[in-house]
Amino acid sequence: MVFQDLALWPHMTVYQNIEFGLKTIGLTRTERQKRIEAVLGKVNMQKYANEYPARLSGGQQQLIAIARSIVTEPKLLLMDEPLSNIDVQLRDDIRKELKRIQQETEITTVYVTHDQEDAFLLADKIAVMNAGVVEQIASPEEIYFSPGSLFMANFIGESNTIRVRIVDRDKVVTP
Repeated sequence: MVFQDLALWPHMTVYQNIEFGLKTIGLTRTERQKRIEAVLGKVNMQKYANEYPARLSGGQQQLIAIARSIVTEPKLLLMDEPLSNIDVQLRDDIRKELKRIQQETEITTVYVTHDQEDAFLLADKIAVMNAGVVEQIASPEEIYFSPGSLFMANFIGESNTIRVRIVDRDKVVTP
């Protein structure tokens, strides 16, 4: 899981943060080292292995949190608002990295976000919720071009809607 607040341990180095989960699944030191080196390579953060989180930028910390989450090779990854605390300039770069990592690892990812741009750029399927109820589950393209309800049409952005009255099965009239 990648938490909104990252949840990196400040008293541990990047290497130790990533290693923590591997220790719980009982890998040998050599196996842990191989996986950590590989995952640091995936997120392009090899040179920061011995740094502490406080010495890293927000974007770098985000990549370390992602590395820590994928190093155990989970079947499912939950990301809770992972870009909410990243400044606008870094968001695009981190989005690209997330997309690349997701494609490379092929880990099924549930990505919780309030940011439509994140959802449309990163997802191949989106579930939109309204007051705790799922409004629509579809591809980004289908949600954009064929919103399933008035709520969805308004939620996605400007929309053209026409009030109509259904007279019968074959007849619809405008008021």
